[in-house]
Amino acid sequence: MDTEEGVEVVWNEVNFSERKASAKGDYMKKVFDNLAALKHANIVKFYEYWITDNHQRVVFITEYMTSGSLKQFIKKAQKNKKPVGKKMWARWCRHILYALSYLHESDLEIVHGNLTCDTIFFQHNGLIKIGCVAPDTISKHVKTVSDSAAARKSYYIAPEFCQQSLVTQSDIYAFGVCALE
Repeated sequence: MDTEEGVEVVWNEVNFSERKASAKGDYMKKVFDNLAALKHANIVKFYEYWITDNHQRVVFITEYMTSGSLKQFIKKAQKNKKPVGKKMWARWCRHILYALSYLHESDLEIVHGNLTCDTIFFQHNGLIKIGCVAPDTISKHVKTVSDSAAARKSYYIAPEFCQQSLVTQSDIYAFGVCALE
């Protein structure tokens, strides 16, 4: 809970290896400055960040999503044997596409790079937001990245983009996979 604003927030930390942190300090600052500049109704708010004195860690504060992820919702719906209605599904798709359009058409031309059902979130009012924007940019510089996490994510990457840098088309492919789930 943010005691100044009275809103629930999430505290995130990314630890960098010594070698990678010193080489990419300015680059990482630019990435986080760009994330802080994102302002869209369907993107999880990025409130603040700071880099520790030794450039070994970035701490950032984001909006807390009250109703969990799309993956959690799908599991509950399957467990309760209640399918998602077509109108609701269409509204969710529009929200996700609005956010992707904003990212892709902004001056920063940001590729989400990690769109999965785990990075699509619900607010209590039914609003859909995407989070975890630009994690590939960040994960290239972190101390450790789980191989199992990379394997899970590969399901959402088009085969033709597996060996390349991510581009906006890779986000659209990932959106299609999420919509099919």
